[in-house]
Amino acid sequence: MLLDIFEDHLDEALFLFQRSQLAFEMLDLVQKDLDELRQRLRAHLDGLLLDPAAAWQLCHPQLAEGDSEHAFVAGIVAFEGCEAERVSVVEAMLAAASPEQLSGFAAAAAQTNWGGAEAWLRTLLGSPHANARALALQALGERGVDPGPALDRALASGDRLELLAALRAAFDLGAGRTATAVTRIAHGDDAEVVARALRVMARTAAPGTRERCLELLDAGHAAAGAAAEVLGASGHAQDSARLVDLIARTDGELRRSAIIALGLLGDLDAVPALSTYLENAETAGVATAALSWMFGSCWDATVPEYVDDEDWGPDHDLPCVPREVFEQWWAEHCGDYEPGMRVCAGGGLPVPLLWVSKA
Repeated sequence: MLLDIFEDHLDEALFLFQRSQLAFEMLDLVQKDLDELRQRLRAHLDGLLLDPAAAWQLCHPQLAEGDSEHAFVAGIVAFEGCEAERVSVVEAMLAAASPEQLSGFAAAAAQTNWGGAEAWLRTLLGSPHANARALALQALGERGVDPGPALDRALASGDRLELLAALRAAFDLGAGRTATAVTRIAHGDDAEVVARALRVMARTAAPGTRERCLELLDAGHAAAGAAAEVLGASGHAQDSARLVDLIARTDGELRRSAIIALGLLGDLDAVPALSTYLENAETAGVATAALSWMFGSCWDATVPEYVDDEDWGPDHDLPCVPREVFEQWWAEHCGDYEPGMRVCAGGGLPVPLLWVSKA
């Protein structure tokens, strides 16, 4: 096989692995999207595995990069290529791997048919280092293997890394026996941990998710932004007015999160309110994104004239549609939609976005 084809497979695998690591937090992705992302990643890995020896020649030198994505791809090639020398190279690196490399190797162990994967991950559960235990929890969850008492201990742990990984494992395992613990964690004080617990509750349709989100919004909790997004993605149309009010009386990241939530909710009654934020330099990009989730890519989006291109930095990196352009389009097309309909990409959305079974 030509080297450039292998390089293409490697580049895509590295990119898709990075994206897959973030996918859990992307509330606009339903289970079908998550499955498709995994399938695309798997397709490029399979392309590399058509000739494991050639793929290893490409991957092995790049382990020196020290990052998780190169460790992940090299781990897959070594483990699934089933060549003893390559496996021994990776095994020799495991004990002294950097946290980033360990993360990549653990992710590879989660997805590979390597016979030693589960045993190695269970060894990591006994590590004195919280980071290693956290990686093992997450990887075992991804393999569909219940870590047993180690998961219960982690969910009761005060260690943030371990707790976040335990919540991710609970999601991957279906959160059945851990539902009570996850709900308890969602009532804590650590904003990042609470946000992760809310996402687990939402993706598994746990009772009390909406009520907890509303409590966090009313209390002005540091996790209120995540609560707004979960509330929108969970699809309760009666919460649209509350989100509109939240946008009007807040600013910064919470306002941006509430705008995202309205886009995820897909409530047609909220369209006029959303369109007003197309004029604001701080919210124009995220308002365009929210409207695009509802109606698809219907407009030519650009950086607005009132924003200096040089100032359009990381916090405002989304292109925008001018308000007058959108409102003209809406005046022409609002009759295409039934009143009260929820929409996503221009189509009806009769079920809550996140209530998609893993079964």
